[in-house]
Amino acid sequence: MAKKGEKKVMKVFAASKATKVLRRSPSFVTKARAGPHAKDKALPLSIVLRDLMGIAKTAREARVILNERRVIVNGKITKDQKMPIGFMDVISLPSISKHYIMVYNKKGKLDIHETDKPTFKLSRIQNKTMTNKGLQLNLHDGRNMIVNKNEYNTGGTLKLAIPQQKILEYYPMEEGNIAYVTGGKHAGDIAHIQSMLEGTQTRAPLVVLKSKNTEFQTRRNYVFILGTKTPSIKINEEDEA
Repeated sequence: MAKKGEKKVMKVFAASKATKVLRRSPSFVTKARAGPHAKDKALPLSIVLRDLMGIAKTAREARVILNERRVIVNGKITKDQKMPIGFMDVISLPSISKHYIMVYNKKGKLDIHETDKPTFKLSRIQNKTMTNKGLQLNLHDGRNMIVNKNEYNTGGTLKLAIPQQKILEYYPMEEGNIAYVTGGKHAGDIAHIQSMLEGTQTRAPLVVLKSKNTEFQTRRNYVFILGTKTPSIKINEEDEA
């Protein structure tokens, strides 16, 4: 038989462990469409509205809310119920004056956190590519930006105005800056960078961080810079370094 392409549905037990999808009936859950985030690191918008925010009781109610153009994601109105929502995406509901940001909780699962009205979004620089138009920054949320100067390094964070996508500030990955841990046993922690350890043939590059409670090491790709001396956004106030 001919291949018919990727399946449009997904069973609940197949949902990523990084998501908070409940393992319950019915058997199937909405599947996020292909987009800026990897499918195991994102949730479809309708699931976020229903299971994480509690704005809707059913997927049908979530669709109605979206069709009424009452949801803004990263500064733009969206009606796409399967839009993948991942780490650091910001969601606004102007009709009820509520604003949220997607983060990782202490169990390493995607969770929603209420925040102030967002005017910017944080994006991590994953890598850089030279194109015929100039230097291109490839960001963690699927965005690509052309810049004139090579003053941004991999691992740093850009503070972008939304929806204009203008660079407001740049936070490099360097000693003294404050970071958020996105994976490992310290997921969800906020701490200051103490030092960085180069990788070896048998070990990935590490970062040494220190919070008010302890000092620990984690993989460099788990470190997301939030700011210099203080975080540019508040996620877990009780965990501030």
